[in-house]
Amino acid sequence: MKKLFAGLLVALLVGCSVQARTQQKPSTKTLETIDYPTVLALKDGKKQPAEIDVYRQEFEKLKKPCLENDETLAGMVYAFTKKAKASGDEWSTNLDTMKSFAESAESGFERKPARCIQVYQMYVQSLQEGSGK
Repeated sequence: MKKLFAGLLVALLVGCSVQARTQQKPSTKTLETIDYPTVLALKDGKKQPAEIDVYRQEFEKLKKPCLENDETLAGMVYAFTKKAKASGDEWSTNLDTMKSFAESAESGFERKPARCIQVYQMYVQSLQEGSGK
């Protein structure tokens, strides 16, 4: 009787375990490709395809001298633009930031590609020194 009861208990537990695993929802995290130049353009209020193409071209220019991935580059551009606006430069755009970063990376590094986080840090430091923080 004990063996029968133990067997039924094990079968019940295994059955519940299998059912619980099959009822789990699949991962909601899907691999999406994010178009970072479009995101940056939209953040600047640009919605026309021709305007977005300009952002895409500048983003490609920024990617050439930099080792960072697209997400990191877009994050640095957006973060600096946000900091610039917060310090009083309300006309600062992501496009202007991309152009400045690309020019600094192209002229500032002897060996390319390089870590463009250095360009970002230099710009942030310059911004802080300019605002007296």
